[in-house]
Amino acid sequence: LIKNNSLKVMKKIIGLDIAKKSFQYATFENDKKVNFKFSYDKKEDVYEFVKKMGINESCLVVMEATGTYSMVPAIAFSKAGATVVVENPLVVKRFNQMRRNITKTDKKDAELLLDYAKMNSEELRPFQAPSAELQKIKQRRLFLESLKSEKQAYESRLESILQYDEVDDFAVAEIKDLINNIVQRIKKVKEAIRELANEDTANRQKLLKSVPGVGDVLAELLNDAFEGFIGITEPGASKKFIKHIGLAPSQHESGTSVKKGGHITRSALPVLRAKLYMGAAAAVHRAKGESIFKDT
Repeated sequence: LIKNNSLKVMKKIIGLDIAKKSFQYATFENDKKVNFKFSYDKKEDVYEFVKKMGINESCLVVMEATGTYSMVPAIAFSKAGATVVVENPLVVKRFNQMRRNITKTDKKDAELLLDYAKMNSEELRPFQAPSAELQKIKQRRLFLESLKSEKQAYESRLESILQYDEVDDFAVAEIKDLINNIVQRIKKVKEAIRELANEDTANRQKLLKSVPGVGDVLAELLNDAFEGFIGITEPGASKKFIKHIGLAPSQHESGTSVKKGGHITRSALPVLRAKLYMGAAAAVHRAKGESIFKDT
């Protein structure tokens, strides 16, 4: 979290509404809101903009997480020394509903983020730019996932072809050849991912994989989450980390009539949650010795 003494140094708060190849920039100038759009063709344009605007350690920049689109501005402002916060869009949406706003435009969204940052500055968690190694690993993992999806699609297609009474040997042979090629590519990409891991990353992943049910993919995703979390060694960090990855339990009770069962918040990192679910499902299945979907 952003410390109180850090807030005293910050003189400028900025809200960014991110879009593809552009963002809406909102801030305060002489107690008045300034709001304009900046478009760019390449990431170097963003670095030039940051330099031109005089972004430094006294700036607090808040934006919503928008996948890869928010990565370039977040890293550019962070490298200039600004404290950058990449917030969960659902949190900002709830803040907007609390204010009873009914208008949604890029300009209004940037001003919303500006007001959100001003009111919640002490509760915000700073963005930590991923290392060059981790960025490359993520790109290779995305490619790996696309290869796996492609392989599954061809396997499904092959299964459907084999249902015909007269099976075309040519089609079957071609699809099997494609599947074999994809399998070889998957092996190559997995090896390339392992080669990129440095000693610290490799040791951490080895430690993670010592947990039953944790394999290469889950260990890599957990390692990503650790790298994006500031203060992992601080007291009480375990509870904050569980909340950070969206696994913290949520309770909903009101009076004597409303008592809903607890559930996870589902507020962040859906890919990691999906992988953890499969591991947990397997563990429960093995522990009970029966279907995990059976109510016991």
